[in-house]
Amino acid sequence: MTITTLRRALCLCVVALAIVSSHPPASAQDALDNVHVWRQLRGLSPAERRATLEREARREGTLVLYGATGVDRAQFWIAEFNKRYPDIKVDFVRLTATELYQKIATERRTGHLRADLVITTITYLDLLREAGALAPYEPSEWADFDPRFRMGGYDQGWSAVVYEIFPHAIAWRTDRVGNADAPRALADLTDPRWRGRLATTTHMEDFLNAMLTRLGEDKGTALIRALAAQRNRLYPSHAALSDALAAGEIDIAWGLIAARPIDLAKKGAPVAYVLEEPQVAEGNTISIGHDTTKPYAAALFLDVMLSPEVLEASDRWQGGRIFGNRKGTYSIPSERTADLFIFPALTPARYKALNRLAEELFVR
Repeated sequence: MTITTLRRALCLCVVALAIVSSHPPASAQDALDNVHVWRQLRGLSPAERRATLEREARREGTLVLYGATGVDRAQFWIAEFNKRYPDIKVDFVRLTATELYQKIATERRTGHLRADLVITTITYLDLLREAGALAPYEPSEWADFDPRFRMGGYDQGWSAVVYEIFPHAIAWRTDRVGNADAPRALADLTDPRWRGRLATTTHMEDFLNAMLTRLGEDKGTALIRALAAQRNRLYPSHAALSDALAAGEIDIAWGLIAARPIDLAKKGAPVAYVLEEPQVAEGNTISIGHDTTKPYAAALFLDVMLSPEVLEASDRWQGGRIFGNRKGTYSIPSERTADLFIFPALTPARYKALNRLAEELFVR
């Protein structure tokens, strides 16, 4: 671990501990009270629900968001919420997808789950569901979302909404890789000329599952092993991978969400990209924490974030995403997802097997 990485980890711990100390522990009574809240909100008209949420959320005053998403993205969602409700404070705890699951699972086991809202990838939903970490609240926009973007539901005892989908890309430094030579597909990355010049993220489980599913065990395994042999540098998040590409630490990034190189190019960085072939994508979900002590504030945040107005604003701010609220108009229509393999939720057993494979081939 580098000194910079160690400092970042220590800062994360300090921030998390500060938030934990300011947020009262959840209890069995909180969970019982929330059952009443979710039932009550389901029985209200849209106008009554919004009035109730606004009144009670202002009384609660704060909420905590655990997120496996970039700080810039979290700041955007929080800013949009605070434009409408500046008197409600939102604290953000930034975690990688793996860290988020581990933290929530631990807190849930000890009866001290402090997340009012949870942002994670689809991949981890089954793990979080089995940990009993997600509340069954169906936001006011629930029926407006493409059914493929709705997970669980009130009657299933948990819910999650896929609020955005990220196609994956191969991106390269145009000052080091010529356009004619640039790799267009994952198989192109196995060329010996790219050995030691590639990088991707450490959370490999969903990618491995996609290749083994789409290509079959034999072809998928062959491609995975060929990629692993290229001595990839690994980064803990898309944000870190994107920053490394922008800083010139690496020549080519793969498994990078397309929104990142789009943003870099807009800012003038010497970066170009193509969507990976085979085409894959990951989805980010948002849910309310099962034991939230701020159910009304959490529900109000969810309703605001999933509205077409806020999703359209997100699309204008940073492109390269696909959104599921059918009332909105976006730069990439949701029909585009028909051609993508969207990483599905992984069962705990499947995740553990893929995690071992990732450790064996890419990490060690």
